[in-house]
Amino acid sequence: MLLKCLQPYNCATRAILLLVSGLFISGLCLAQAYESPRSITDAAEKFVKQHTPLGKDQILQVEAGDLDARLRLAKCQQPLQAFTNNGNSQLRGKNASIGVSCEGNKPWKIYVPVKVKILAPALTLNRRLNPGDVISSADVKIATRDIASMAYGYYSHTDEIEGFSAKRSLAAGTLLSPDMLKAPLLVQRGQTVTLTAANSSLSISMQGEAMMDGGKGQLIRVKNLSSGRIIEGIVQSDGSVKVNF
Repeated sequence: MLLKCLQPYNCATRAILLLVSGLFISGLCLAQAYESPRSITDAAEKFVKQHTPLGKDQILQVEAGDLDARLRLAKCQQPLQAFTNNGNSQLRGKNASIGVSCEGNKPWKIYVPVKVKILAPALTLNRRLNPGDVISSADVKIATRDIASMAYGYYSHTDEIEGFSAKRSLAAGTLLSPDMLKAPLLVQRGQTVTLTAANSSLSISMQGEAMMDGGKGQLIRVKNLSSGRIIEGIVQSDGSVKVNF
């Protein structure tokens, strides 16, 4: 375009304004043409928050990783869809890879790394334990810790571990989980035990012989002394064994 200017100053000013206007319009078009990285990570975080089961006193923290600023994905004309690669929407883990897709006229799909923390009050050790050391309430304290990566679970009350012993060396500060501790033996192999079974309308008891050692909450095999059948049951705190009908 040729500009007819009577005064050099005014001509230069008009040229600058035209250039700035062009850059603004160009940037606006780019913003409208591409999906923003923030909207993609927001969709991933929202999905994790909606599909992470939480227990009592648990707090969820979710943080999506940054996407490449040079990412150029077409602006989606429909709400973004988030999903997991394995089809399992129940998330329990410290890291997740969340898919985000657009099903519009220009479909696309991308995976977003997401860090997951589940904060909860949990039992941690006050002191180092050696294998076989019996734990008391004085050895532990309750602290808010990230339990997202605790595949075997965790403890939140001292009465859950009273009388338990360490299976291996455990450092002070360790977040305790069931795989680290050994329950005190309530039943020994060859011992005669009471078998109990109950449902909503009937409760029965019988005598059995333990085929293996067991602590509270452990599954053991027991021989029914009446029928001779080998069945499985859960050791109760009183030393009896609860079986299913």
